[in-house]
Parts: sequence; structure tokens; C-alpha cells
Amino acid sequence: MKFYHYFSLLCFPLVFLQGLPLQGVQLSHHGHVTVNGTPFSGEGKFKFALVDADGTSILWSHENNSSTTPTSEISIAVENGFYSVNLGDASMAPLPADLFYGNSKLKLRVWFNDDKDNGSVPLSPDQTLSAAPYAFSAEIAKNVPALESQLASLTESLTDINASLTDINATTLTDLASLNGLISLNNAAADSNASAQYVLIAA
Repeated sequence: MKFYHYFSLLCFPLVFLQGLPLQGVQLSHHGHVTVNGTPFSGEGKFKFALVDADGTSILWSHENNSSTTPTSEISIAVENGFYSVNLGDASMAPLPADLFYGNSKLKLRVWFNDDKDNGSVPLSPDQTLSAAPYAFSAEIAKNVPALESQLASLTESLTDINASLTDINATTLTDLASLNGLISLNNAAADSNASAQYVLIAA
């Protein structure tokens, strides 16, 4: 029977993905895993989930935002037991920022598979997240009203610009029509003068 030992070195907010409503953050996670007391090296297979304070409900996993245990695994290079990954990056399900805003005591759960016919094993204990993601999420939430106001103002400005462009286009078309009319009148007058001159010479 194999024994796995694990500890989390760091988990902090890395990137805010801009957009309204809030789309998400990335958490930079660094961990260390040993197998039978020996630091693992090689291609490890991992699963990640965020669970509630009691550890009874999954609130997010690298697969999706459902409450089910993830089934697929992510291959990560492990060197002398150490590995790192950005939770919520493009290779995973998005990590909503409001997940931290509404849950004050989340824990990170990690499964590990050394690909030695042991399957995916949950590493214990679940790691309590530091205060950083919550403070980060609160700061984002605090700035949302200002961002929404700026977005509304920008939308209004774009609407005014589009209206101005429409008026300019209409005026331009009217001017072109008038110019075409003048050109037609001048051409007609020139033809009339040429005909009159021709008749006079013929007489």
C-alpha cells in the first residue's frame, strides 16, 4: 500500500479577467507531494476542487462549476515533489470571483495519480485558502459600481457618436445629390449652347 503526503505551499490570486459581470480569477497554487516518503518526480496527474468549510460540498472543480467530483485528470510536471499550476486558467473551468465573495472559508482539495495502477488518490488534508483571495474578491466587488458607471457612460458616448455619424452621412448624401444635380444642369446647358452655335453657323 502506498502512502501519499502532501502540503500546499502557496495559493494566491494571480489574474483578474476583466469583464462585467465578474468572470473570474486565477489562483497560483504550488504544492509538494511524496509517495512512500519519497518526493515524486515525473508527470503527475491531478484533479482540483474547491470545497466548503466542512468539506462536504464541492463548489468548483477544474472540470466545471458543478457539485460533482471531477473525473478527468490534468497532467503536470513534478520535480522533486514540487509542482505548480494556475487554477482557473484556460485549460480549466473558469474560477468565478464571486465564489470567494460569497464563501469565506473555502478549502482546496487535490487528487493525485502517480500512474502506477493506484488510481487517483485524494491528498489530505484539504488546504484552507489564505485571506488573499477573499480580500482580492472584495476589492473587485467594491469597484464594480464605478466600472458599471464608466461602462454606461461609454455606451452613451458611443450612441451619440453613432447618431452624429448618421447625421453626417445623411448630409453628405444630400450634398452629393445636389452636386450631381448641378453637374447635370451644367451638362444640359453646355449641350444647348453647342446646338445653338451649330445652328447659327449652319445658317
